[in-house]
Amino acid sequence: MLVFMVRGLFQKLNYPYTQFACSKLSGDQIFDPVWEAVSRLERIGFYVLTLTCDGASPNRRLWKLHEKDKEPVNKVLNVFASEGTRYLYFISDPPHLVKTIRNSWCNHKRNLWCNGKCISWGHLVKLYLQDTKTALGLRLLPTLKFEHIYLSTFSKMRVDLAAQVLSESVALALEFTGGEEASETAKFARMFDKFFDCLNVTNFSCGKKKRKPFQDPYRSKDDFRLKWLEEEFLPYLKQWEEGVAKRKGFSAQQKALMLITRETRLGITTTVKSFLELVQYLFTLPGVKYFLSERLSQDPLEQFFGCQRQRGATHECPNVQQFCKNTQALRVINSMCGNVPKGNCRGKAKVINWEKENQPIPKCHKTADNPHSKSSRGLPSDNQHQKRSDSLQFHGAARNQSDNPQSHGAAQKNQFDSSQSHDTAQNQSDNPQSHGAAQKNQFDSSQSHDTAQNQSDNPQCHGAAQKRSDENHKRKQHKESIALVTEIKEISTKTVLHSSRKMKLFHSNSQEQMIGNALGSGPPDQVLSSSYHIGLKREDFRVLRNPEWLNDKVINFYFSMIAERDTSAYAFSTFFYTKLLSVGYNGVSHWIKGVNIFNMRLLLIPIHRSSHWCLATVDFSQKHLCYYDSLKGNDSHCLQVLKGFLEQESITKNCNSHNFTKWPTVIYQDIPQQRNHSDCGVFMCMYARHLSENNPFYFTQDDMPIIRRHMVLELLEKKLL
Repeated sequence: MLVFMVRGLFQKLNYPYTQFACSKLSGDQIFDPVWEAVSRLERIGFYVLTLTCDGASPNRRLWKLHEKDKEPVNKVLNVFASEGTRYLYFISDPPHLVKTIRNSWCNHKRNLWCNGKCISWGHLVKLYLQDTKTALGLRLLPTLKFEHIYLSTFSKMRVDLAAQVLSESVALALEFTGGEEASETAKFARMFDKFFDCLNVTNFSCGKKKRKPFQDPYRSKDDFRLKWLEEEFLPYLKQWEEGVAKRKGFSAQQKALMLITRETRLGITTTVKSFLELVQYLFTLPGVKYFLSERLSQDPLEQFFGCQRQRGATHECPNVQQFCKNTQALRVINSMCGNVPKGNCRGKAKVINWEKENQPIPKCHKTADNPHSKSSRGLPSDNQHQKRSDSLQFHGAARNQSDNPQSHGAAQKNQFDSSQSHDTAQNQSDNPQSHGAAQKNQFDSSQSHDTAQNQSDNPQCHGAAQKRSDENHKRKQHKESIALVTEIKEISTKTVLHSSRKMKLFHSNSQEQMIGNALGSGPPDQVLSSSYHIGLKREDFRVLRNPEWLNDKVINFYFSMIAERDTSAYAFSTFFYTKLLSVGYNGVSHWIKGVNIFNMRLLLIPIHRSSHWCLATVDFSQKHLCYYDSLKGNDSHCLQVLKGFLEQESITKNCNSHNFTKWPTVIYQDIPQQRNHSDCGVFMCMYARHLSENNPFYFTQDDMPIIRRHMVLELLEKKLL
């Protein structure tokens, strides 16, 4: 799907404007829809200022179609602008650029070279190994983990790992431990850390909290960061390219491998030039007091696609009809699907940025003429809407269509965002009847008298306030009585969750040391635990680090421990169901040749479907088949396949005491659910364990980190603890 999203530069506006179903796409095909979208947005009152995209080849081709004399361009004249001369600036998504920079650095086929020295990933690996082997336990880089250094196909797509590697702290550590040999590598990390900070200003406080001036909001066109980008960063890239070009004895292909990729260099230079000109233009508009550069990224678009996959549960690739249906839902209710904690954006926290961040939010008072006016309800009146300049992703800005000539380029405030509608109430000092009005606090009766002023002079107002206080007090007593009755019922029925909890999740120092040794550095092929004809190597234990997927060896080992402790339960292999689907009953009948499964109480069957783990169970005591999915999947076909297997197995074993065709199938929905795309294997193991113990499901997504570590200890001890 090709999706165009409109994003505001100065307000909360992230709207999926349109989408097109497509299979293979080229830049020539994108050209017409892009300019058609620009034309339509300009006609309905937006200033379209920038076009943000990632580094995909169709997007780069779109840029080339605007080139003149084969010279790269960073902007093009907006022919649909109705007022004056305005440009459309090209921006390459900064988070994607950081990923590609890090991937070029860690690529073993590239030998980055600058100013006569190597920029080597080996310097970072050496630093990590030295830092993790310190005897005192004090580390220079405590946030640097195994997943930062030894990248998988999935971790290469994570922006947070790339940003943490290309950081000032890593640069300082490289200078401290690597000396002159790693000096150019440290400079490389420092330069791109500042580059990303310049283009990733998210709020007003981050720069002060982290003591990084590069993350402060932009407040003028003379900001020192703009000068740094123009006079230090761009010359650094140019000198790097010129230095490599002057090297002798190397072919053109070998010289190309001494630099980051050409597409990445083009994206960086185009983005920096566009950013410099855009900021200069924004601060020429009336009313613009600050600018947060993170608004230029396409993170909302990444989150939109994440929500599309999340709404599909186990089906991560919706068809066109499902995609359009989900888009309509996400347009109406922006909070229907929260930020995805796994993906390029890693579920960024939402931060409210107030335009007047140093001023308290004024209280809204009722007016005597109209006590039910918008101002009395805390809503802005029609003449109180602040007007701002705004830009979109498709970045653009809503025109201010009022008659005020000073408000050119300003956008009306988003009327759907009630969280930012705290405008100041009109001056009520001329109305003597309004001084005695008090705001009603619906949540705490103890605050019901805070805003009352001079109520002693008005007995009616004093009586009304006393009445509201009595009502709030009665309501509070009623809630407390309901809570007490509920607590008594829970105790009487013994439904308090932790009353029968058996899992021990507290580890001693020696146990923590065992866990750290299994997950830490060491030979990946070293066998750390062996049983049930399965040998778990160190690389197998590392899948229990967040946020990796569990593999078959770990799951089969863990299910074998469950079956060993509960002899009435039988655990099938992770390959059983896949084999059953592919070759049928005859292909798996010999797997349980020496076992009579009909003498068991519970059958545990792990199900693997398109990168997702689920659990199917056969409960002979309750006579039903159940399906447990941590993403609320509904695979009734799976249970029907298992019914067919049981029927054929009963014929083979001459066990006719069960009529499986009449057994009901249950697909559980009200069970603990995962909030990411990596913990499905852990959830499945916990489902199986708790079912074998006849315990309710106590765990949640928040317990996954400690449960993963506990599983490491159990696999090392070869028993459930």
